[in-house]
Amino acid sequence: MHNLTNSCSPQVSMLDNILLILDRDGVLNLDTPTGVTKTDELVLIDEAIQGVAHASKLGATVYVCTNQANVGRGLLTESLLLDFHHKILSAVKDHGGVIQEFFYCPHRPEDDCDCRKPNTKMLEMILSLHPDKIPVFVGDSSSDLEAATRTDIHSILIGTGKGLVTREAYPFHPFAMNFSELIPLLAALNYHHVSKTLLTRSLEIKENIYTTFKLSHFIAQRVSDNGVVLSIGNGGSCALSDHFVAELQIRFNRERAPLPAVSLSSQSSSITAASNDYSYQSSLLRPLESFMNIAPASILFCFSTSGKSTNIINAAQLAKNKGIPVVSYIGLADSPLALLSDYIIYAGHSRTPEVQDLHEFYVHQLCHQLDLIYTTDQ
Repeated sequence: MHNLTNSCSPQVSMLDNILLILDRDGVLNLDTPTGVTKTDELVLIDEAIQGVAHASKLGATVYVCTNQANVGRGLLTESLLLDFHHKILSAVKDHGGVIQEFFYCPHRPEDDCDCRKPNTKMLEMILSLHPDKIPVFVGDSSSDLEAATRTDIHSILIGTGKGLVTREAYPFHPFAMNFSELIPLLAALNYHHVSKTLLTRSLEIKENIYTTFKLSHFIAQRVSDNGVVLSIGNGGSCALSDHFVAELQIRFNRERAPLPAVSLSSQSSSITAASNDYSYQSSLLRPLESFMNIAPASILFCFSTSGKSTNIINAAQLAKNKGIPVVSYIGLADSPLALLSDYIIYAGHSRTPEVQDLHEFYVHQLCHQLDLIYTTDQ
């Protein structure tokens, strides 16, 4: 096993906890039936090169881990192999990114070495260099997935190279068609060590992370227009509403200015008075309207596992009527509350404990994005 080192380091940002380990053939360059052995056979995948550079600029620490048995077969010299790797390094660097090192196994399958994937020596050496980071192995073959499983790290199957064929044997494995789809999965892992079971819900994660990114900038715009983040929920969702507001008012991970936010559901005197004088179904309307009158650029967050709670729906309807944007954190995308919402974060199922866990996960993602927006050194 050998490695090629690059001494540069990337800027730190939203993927700074990620140790991104990539297979080479089929992931960074087109593969051939007998492997790449000649200079004119090394054809880089432009989208992948740009994607690696983007991940690097977002803070990911990037390595490549590749089997190169043609060296052992005498069909490829190590000198030419290093030239291939320098070409990939240079291409990524041209887009502003960094690959830290190439680890490669030159042995044939029959050599029975401990570094050829799916064996784990190369991965173990990379992991030992960054024990505090969250490792994610991205590859297109079953040997890549098996190596990650043996090492007990996250792996994501990518749709280039042999990826679509491999997916037929691993239909429920975390999957990204390309690097554009890979980045939000890495972002989901970055600040929360997501379980392998959760990561298989890659479709929901990708959609929700994209929504969260757009939502963070929308919140910043509303706040700049003197709006207030208003938040409501019942029961456990009320607790999450309080939690969310506390993160905005105080801080999440970085020092920044406090953001204007109020959890309307936790105002017990107002809620019980409105419930007594009017009805529980309308208990949020007057507290909500009091803020809409003085801060018309506000935004309403609705936390509801079912998306069917009448008092939450009534509040969302009032906000909609008054031109206040509505953001809903719900269990299933198909719900009455979703129909009133401008932004939807959905868990993908209806079991209350799992929905609430996922809602907290996405709230933290949103708070992290807001940290990046409001931190002066970004």
